[in-house]
Amino acid sequence: MRRAQNQLPLKPCGDYAHVTRCAWHRATEESEMAEAYCVKDKKKVEIKNAQAITMKNGKPALQGICPLCGGKVFRIGG
Repeated sequence: MRRAQNQLPLKPCGDYAHVTRCAWHRATEESEMAEAYCVKDKKKVEIKNAQAITMKNGKPALQGICPLCGGKVFRIGG
């Protein structure tokens, strides 16, 4: 199965069927802002300075800063 060149990259997920649900892939699209739950503020906030990371178990996630309190927020993808 070959991918077209205009499709999103398969890293870090590696599974094309997973691409549409994964927070990492959604964050790479400029049209959508990533959201995460801030434990300090007890509400969903837009992630400031979002970075796609891979956790120790190999799953993708987004890490950033809460714009309200300045604390770290995470969104685990998939």
